[in-house]
Amino acid sequence: MNAHVHQPPPDGVLLEQEERIPVAGRALEVADPPAGYRHLPDLGIIALDRLDVRRLHAFPPPNDMSEPVRALKTPGGDLLAITQSGSGHMINNRDKINELLAYRSGDGGATWHGPTHPWEVSYNQHGFNPLVPRGSTQIVAFGTEPTAELFLPPHDGGVGMRRSDDDGHTWSETEIIDPVNSPGYLGVGHMRGCEMDSGAWLLPTYSVRRRTKGWPNRTDTQYVLRSEDQGASWTLIPGPHPHGWQTQPWQRTLEGTILSPGGSAAVMFARVPSGRIWELRSADDGRTWSDPEPTVLRHPDAPPMVFWLGDGSTMVALIHNQGSGDWRGQADRRELWACLSRDEGRSWSEPRLLLADTTVPRAAPSTRDPKRPVELSYADLVVDGDRLHLFLDHQKRQIFHIMLTEADLSAGATEQDLGG
Repeated sequence: MNAHVHQPPPDGVLLEQEERIPVAGRALEVADPPAGYRHLPDLGIIALDRLDVRRLHAFPPPNDMSEPVRALKTPGGDLLAITQSGSGHMINNRDKINELLAYRSGDGGATWHGPTHPWEVSYNQHGFNPLVPRGSTQIVAFGTEPTAELFLPPHDGGVGMRRSDDDGHTWSETEIIDPVNSPGYLGVGHMRGCEMDSGAWLLPTYSVRRRTKGWPNRTDTQYVLRSEDQGASWTLIPGPHPHGWQTQPWQRTLEGTILSPGGSAAVMFARVPSGRIWELRSADDGRTWSDPEPTVLRHPDAPPMVFWLGDGSTMVALIHNQGSGDWRGQADRRELWACLSRDEGRSWSEPRLLLADTTVPRAAPSTRDPKRPVELSYADLVVDGDRLHLFLDHQKRQIFHIMLTEADLSAGATEQDLGG
């Protein structure tokens, strides 16, 4: 299967359009987008003219639940993108309802081939999280492995590690990570970590526990899995479960993503339902971390999406630029904005709009709750020379591949430009 620009949605994928949408505090007419933007009704978005937006993946119901996508440029030079797809999320499900699907491009994203199965297992999948160690041609893939023996509903499983020595075509059996200081740890491992200059690996992971009453109905505790020997052994930071990071009063810190500016420094951006992205910093190779603190980045209860650009010193944060502070406010994910930082995430440029959802909201496939719709989120970014490849989940029903340049990140409208 090849994906082409504006490929029509498969039969049964309905993208009913709104007449107007709220963006930056004002109502935009979908049929008359702001200057510099265009409406793509077959994709269900308004997008900056400069973006080359394509549908990479979509299946008709009931197998139309897709998230999150993770991608990389392989050691052999291909683009490889892998997403979870099926009839629902792994949450609370012991029945087999989803799997991982892979798409590969050998021509810089012009065409894609797939889907194929990177591996097949009898249990549900949650995500693919790749790391290519420096100086290596091996790809290491981390992820949640909720086997029958290791699944703790609603969300936790073994955190596994697979390896590929043939550019991601075949993979080893999973190795379950068992931290030396917290044996039997169960959690979630789909967010990106990094390799430090020392060679240490830092893998963000979090653990979910149900609550019987009160708000919210679950707690989320953030950790970092740290290895100094390329995955042979691991330590759970800041300490054994349940002694991780929780931000009060929400009792939720999760979906951390880690970047290192070099040396022994690292920063982890985390999801907290306060209306902001939060951060933790380490100056000792990820052994110890500061307490979580809010950044200036406006964001609802949604994952942080922060990446290095090609110069290795500029960060881009893709944010929703709104946030109710309500953990149920996933409708706040209707917009995607870009901010830049040249001081390791300590300050950020004014947000600029990349795209916005124009379709009628859809209930989250994990809950089927119309009060908790899903929109645009779980983006991933691959830098390939002068070109950026942005992969984006839209309503958990389709995956976009968006080609752009670094200059495009600063070309969008600000809130002031839009009259917000």
